Parts: sequence; structure tokens; C-alpha cells
Amino acid sequence: MIITSSNRLYGGLWGFILIMGLAGCEGDPTDTSTDVVYESTGEVDMRFDKFLVEENIAVPKDGVPFLGMVFGISSTQDYLLVRDLTQAPFVTVYDKASLDSLGKIIPNGKGPGESLNPGKLLPVAGTNTFWLFDGMMQRFQLFDVASALAMSQSGDSYEPLRDFTLMDSLRGSNDPDIVSDSLFVTPSLTFDDCRFFYFDPTPHLLRKVGKLPPPQSNWPKQGEKAHFSIAASYYIAKLATHPQKDWVAVAYVNTDVLEIYKEGTLVRRIQGPEDIEVQKEIREEQRGLYLAQNSQETQTTYLQVHSTDQYIFGQYRGENADQSRTIFVFDWEGRPIKKLLLDQDFSVCWIEESKEKTCVLYVALSETGVIVRIPLDIGLHT
Repeated sequence: MIITSSNRLYGGLWGFILIMGLAGCEGDPTDTSTDVVYESTGEVDMRFDKFLVEENIAVPKDGVPFLGMVFGISSTQDYLLVRDLTQAPFVTVYDKASLDSLGKIIPNGKGPGESLNPGKLLPVAGTNTFWLFDGMMQRFQLFDVASALAMSQSGDSYEPLRDFTLMDSLRGSNDPDIVSDSLFVTPSLTFDDCRFFYFDPTPHLLRKVGKLPPPQSNWPKQGEKAHFSIAASYYIAKLATHPQKDWVAVAYVNTDVLEIYKEGTLVRRIQGPEDIEVQKEIREEQRGLYLAQNSQETQTTYLQVHSTDQYIFGQYRGENADQSRTIFVFDWEGRPIKKLLLDQDFSVCWIEESKEKTCVLYVALSETGVIVRIPLDIGLHT
């Protein structure tokens, strides 16, 4: 596995990956995956120098004060969910219409409805349910928000609607997303031959997609005791899926690249304006882990990525940027639509499409931790 030096936004992320990796290699059950189909894809390259449309956005002064540390925001049909890894229960639930706090769910633990390290929350479209991914246990649990709140308020344990754990070679997931209630995608620190893979709640490996670039000349050979692929750990990817279709947007933390896959085929590979390729010095460490250090002062690019029915949103931090205030907007054909520049730094964001086919942006402000809601006019098609 590779651990990189990172900016202040993601100082906790790499520590989480290291913890996840160590825990994920102990006592794996028998692998249930069979009938793997490897799909080799071509590449369609696009390049843009700048966005023709830029919009400056004034962040509202009023918002929801949050006393903890915001690690993630997501939403179901009626609820806003805020994830905090520093205190359990880990997820605070808000009424999405009023932004009133309704309570907290998901206590610390290994039992049903509990989590040791709650990672990404994956809402099931059009419902008030979501999958919780626990990176340490590589476990997925399906929650109904109202039922989980009721159990939490009564002091009773919540029994998830469904529950499964990634096993053996499927372990190493670090940013899963959901295509449908029975189909998931994720990049993996384990595989060295694909960008991401599909799996179902069995769990069963269905298909590998894409290829990682070849190792760079200064990388060490993969050690026999290595737990993870050097390439997969270096090219850390952030995923977002289309709400209705099997389309996946893949943005890279260490490179200035965004890729779009449709039905498992790469259709766009978009090179950004700064052409960043972070240079690393990599040496093999004990216990099968790897250490990567910046050999020059460069910043990461895509920090997180989200999507709606028509657009892909990537929080972007360029090589010379002092702040993390920029969101790039593309359509699903890879065309650069608009560059959004907020007037305050934000740590995490969440973007959804409303029933009126307009976009709503939620951000947690870096300085205050306040969560604000911002309507966006992207120019959605009818």
C-alpha cells in the first residue's frame, strides 16, 4: 500500500486507508467470487484548457452549526446525513426541508447497525434508505433512516435491512458507489490490473473494468508480502455513479484526469488544464506496505466527485491553488460546462438534483464547520 503526504483536507483520509488496510488482511473468509470477466477498453482522449463559463458563488452566512468534524455529507429523499468519525454515534440526521436535527444513528461497534469506521454513505435513489460502508471491516449495511432513528431514540439495537462483507481478493475497497440496490462499483487497493470492479451483495465479483497505467521506473518491485498493489494505491480514485444508468465517473487524486465509463466501457478520458502528474519517491516498507513521498511541491487535483442525472461535479485543487474552493462541472459526454468558484474554503460537499430539476449544493465550511445549502443554476436541460 502507498501512503502519501497530503494537504490539510485529506490528512485523515490516508490514515483511514492505512487502518483499513491493516485490518482488511486478517483472517479473510473464503472468497465467493467466480466467473470473472476481464474487459479491456480503448481510450477516447479529450483535453480542455479552461472553462468558457465561470461563476463566482457567494456562500450564505446562515447554515447549520456542526460541533464535530464533518467527514462526509449525503442525502436520501427526505433526510440530510452528516458523517463524523470523531464521535459516536457517527451519523447526524437532519430533516432536509427544515435542516432541523433529528438525532444520531450508527453507534460504535461490530454488531448489527454498528460500525468501527463508517466510510461512504450510499443513498438508494428515490428512497430513505442508504448503504453504509465500513472501511475497516469492508462491510456494507442497508439502513432505513426513520427506523434507525426510532431505534436509536428508544435505546434499542437496529437491525439493518441487509448486510454483507467483502472477502479475500475483494477486500481493499476504498471509495465504493452504488449503481442500483443490487449492483455496486469500487476501486480497490488490492487489484493491480483494473480501475474498478463491479460486485453484488452476495458478494460476488462480476467484472473488472479498465486498466491501471504501468509502474513508473523508480517504483520498487512488488514484494511477496505486499498486501496491496503499488499502482492501485498510487492512482487513488474517487468514484461517482449516474443515478439511473450504469455510468461511472472516475476522478484521480494524483493526476489531472477524469474518466467516464458507460456500461463498463471507457468512453472519455479528460485531461485537465494543468496536466499535473505528481512525482513520487517510493520505497518498500516492512509488512508489505509502501511509503510514497512527494519529490516536489505539488498539490492533488480532484479531491472528491459527485454526480446527478446530467452532470459530474469534481472538487478541484490545482498545482498552484492556495485554496480548495473550485468545483468543475462536466456533462456525461465529458464536455466542460462550468467552473464554480466559492468565496470560502470547504472541506466536503454533496450535490443533488431536486424534483424541480435544479441542483442543490451542500458544503461544510473549513473554518467554522457550518453546513450551508446553496441552490445552483447549472442550466439543466428539460
